[in-house]
Amino acid sequence: MDSAVLRAELNCSICLAIYTDPVMLRCGHNFCQACIGNVLASQEEYGVYSCPECREEFLERPALHRNLKLSSIAECVLAAHVEQKETEILGTYCEPAIPAAKTCLHCNASLCQSHLQKHSHSKEHILSEPTHRRCSVHNEILMYYCCNDNVCICASCGLFGDHRGHQVEPLNKASEKKKQRLNTIMDQLVSKKENTDKQIQVLLGHMRDIQEKLSGLHGRVIELFKDIEKLLGALEHKVLGEITRQEEQGLRHISELVQRLELKKDEISKKILYIEAMHDTTDPLRTPWEAFEEGDMLPRDNDINPVSCLDEASISLMLDKGFRNFTDQVLDLRAKRQLPVLQLPDLLLDVTTANNYIVISDDMKSASFTSKDLRRPDGPERFLSCQVLSTDGFASGQHYWEVDVSKAKVWNIGVAYPSIERKIDGPESYIGFNKKSWSLAFQNTLGALHNKIGQKITDYPPLQTLGIFLNYEAGQLSFYEESDTKRHLHTFTATFTEPLHAAFFIPENSNITVRGGKGAYNT
Repeated sequence: MDSAVLRAELNCSICLAIYTDPVMLRCGHNFCQACIGNVLASQEEYGVYSCPECREEFLERPALHRNLKLSSIAECVLAAHVEQKETEILGTYCEPAIPAAKTCLHCNASLCQSHLQKHSHSKEHILSEPTHRRCSVHNEILMYYCCNDNVCICASCGLFGDHRGHQVEPLNKASEKKKQRLNTIMDQLVSKKENTDKQIQVLLGHMRDIQEKLSGLHGRVIELFKDIEKLLGALEHKVLGEITRQEEQGLRHISELVQRLELKKDEISKKILYIEAMHDTTDPLRTPWEAFEEGDMLPRDNDINPVSCLDEASISLMLDKGFRNFTDQVLDLRAKRQLPVLQLPDLLLDVTTANNYIVISDDMKSASFTSKDLRRPDGPERFLSCQVLSTDGFASGQHYWEVDVSKAKVWNIGVAYPSIERKIDGPESYIGFNKKSWSLAFQNTLGALHNKIGQKITDYPPLQTLGIFLNYEAGQLSFYEESDTKRHLHTFTATFTEPLHAAFFIPENSNITVRGGKGAYNT
């Protein structure tokens, strides 16, 4: 059942309008209280009463029973109908009233579609959507916009009211400005979206490059280990073959000795039997017993020593030679598979660059702070700040070294150009505080430094050993926490223009040790 049929059920059959204070007769029919009251009053002079709906007659004036449920429903429907009429904008000049299509702010009038066609089209006649918006103070249509307070106002508000003297614009002009601003914002957002899309595509490209590179690396490593397995298998086969050969040779030698001894044992047994037989029947003094005495009846002890059959030294020599060849072969295989080959150059601290309050160990591997001025000869390479560089620099290749920082409460470690300032005890010479150095520093917190710009590293384990990897051509400097599992801390990317030296800042109560440049990677 649609809403129109439902609404018809709520109409009084006398006034044909929605029930007002509905009451019910004994027959069950409902009417407005006023409507049925008038009907019963008119029937009173005849002395007979009847229901206007079903014509049932009553000898006495029937009692009226208020229908509370029906009254509540009727009131709700009536309230919704009134609200709808109030929200509907009707044409100012329409008889009967017709819903308006537009409101003219200049004429302060709402126009139906027919009146709109006849209305002036000049610029001052500003048309807007039909609106009830009127000033709560002056009851005029809101035609202007106050830029100071960002509210819509009527003409009287701007001339005489609270907004007098404020910057005021017509609504259409303010609306256009808002639209222009929104368009500008929209253009900016579109541009940002396009840039974001480009960045996403770049990152996706990097992702593909990484996947392709690592996929190739994965394949080369698998092939390398297959080759290594073959080499180890060949070496194992060779060594085990030698062990088997010695085993067979030793067992054969012992078997021959056993056979000889068995023969000797048989001969001895025969002689024993003969002597026993002759012992009681023959004159011992007349019998040549010397013939039974043979000085070399048995093999020497060396001949029956099983250890003498094994040549462990030759096996050890074979293993040593095999492993030396194996190492060389693995290096050749790594080069063949285009995998970095690790060499082992040494990394030493340059005492000629060390500040006079830095002690360099005899092996040139450790540096520590001292409160005593060591009074070394001054030179152009020596730092006035508490720093020291490595003796050698790196101008190509891939290099890796480690630094033990377990005895340093504060440290700053990285790389620097040889042209870094040395005769100023200030930021110009501190590693990480200028364009000529990059570093990782720790003082209660960990951070990466370059050219006075720091990046805080929040998630890191306790640091005992710091690993540093330099790929000069790729412009990559990476720091790692060295433990059972290497953990990446930070990576700098730059275009290096000078050789890079390992650089160390050694403040008070600090002691660091370089664990040798673990090597330079050559491809």
